Amino acid sequence: EKDNEGRITMVRSNMAAFNRLQSQILDLILGRIDQVSARELSIPVGSLTGSPLLAGRGPRISVRMESVGSSSARFENQFESAGINQTKHRIVLRIDVYVSILLPGYSTVTQVTNEITVAETVIVGEVPGTYTYFATDPDAYAGDAKDYILNKD
Repeated sequence: EKDNEGRITMVRSNMAAFNRLQSQILDLILGRIDQVSARELSIPVGSLTGSPLLAGRGPRISVRMESVGSSSARFENQFESAGINQTKHRIVLRIDVYVSILLPGYSTVTQVTNEITVAETVIVGEVPGTYTYFATDPDAYAGDAKDYILNKD
């Protein structure tokens, strides 16, 4: 939103649309996890020993694998400088998916995290008549101050 002089005073997001998107993505993820819920696997006996030398060797045995999963998602705001009096605002959907694989006598949990940029806006402010930059490195302070003093009106 802008004021009477056209300056940006506020950035507003359509949270209802964002929440619908979040819900649809979580439903899709859980649907995909359900598709791989139960399977028969054939595993070499050597792989069950835990020894790297025997991995992939020996007769195969059939086991039934079950996968169980959950997911969560949340929106995060990110602000970063994009130039003199310019700020880039990003809304990112961070999705965490947890999948547990259950085998007889063994289970493992894996977490997969992904970030999706949902919206990105560059907020442009007024450009000042003068601009002074001071480095964050203490060794450069003296040079920056000298440039400022020499170039000052």
